Amino acid sequence: MAIFSVEGRIKMNYPHYNPDTSIKQPLRFRRCRYGWLGTYFVIIHAQGHAPIFNIPALHTLLEEIWRALPERFPNLTLDDFVIEPDHIRLIAHLTGHDEKATMLGRVIGTYKSLVAIAWLRYIDTVEIPAIALPSHIWQRNYHEHTICDALELEQVRQYIHDHPPKPKTPDTKNPL
Repeated sequence: MAIFSVEGRIKMNYPHYNPDTSIKQPLRFRRCRYGWLGTYFVIIHAQGHAPIFNIPALHTLLEEIWRALPERFPNLTLDDFVIEPDHIRLIAHLTGHDEKATMLGRVIGTYKSLVAIAWLRYIDTVEIPAIALPSHIWQRNYHEHTICDALELEQVRQYIHDHPPKPKTPDTKNPL
């Protein structure tokens, strides 16, 4: 790619795509079995990366609702689960038959909804000014990674337990 100027304007000279010589690389690993069934490493962030998961009542809700999810999703097996101040790291196994498989997005969406509803109910019952407690707790979406084999599973477990939270720079806008 070359950059040159034509009459004072910058113009980029991109090489043209040639289907005979260009090789498109797949985005997925060949050794992984993708689909609904499998083992997943998931990270879910708090809204605005605020350290709200340090609030004891919210921390308790996060744990209790996560542990109860297999009652709602029988094909879900829980593995490691770590709550950091501004995010959650977890490993989940989805098993079962392909035609009745539970999708990871549905599990995570249900978890986030149940926690949000329980948290809003908690806020309504406590005698703390509503402005002091956040009502929006989740960042939109989540990060997932498919774990392909036993070695990778052990490496991710090690990462979950050994990876300390990054120190936060003081945020003057957010008192939490």
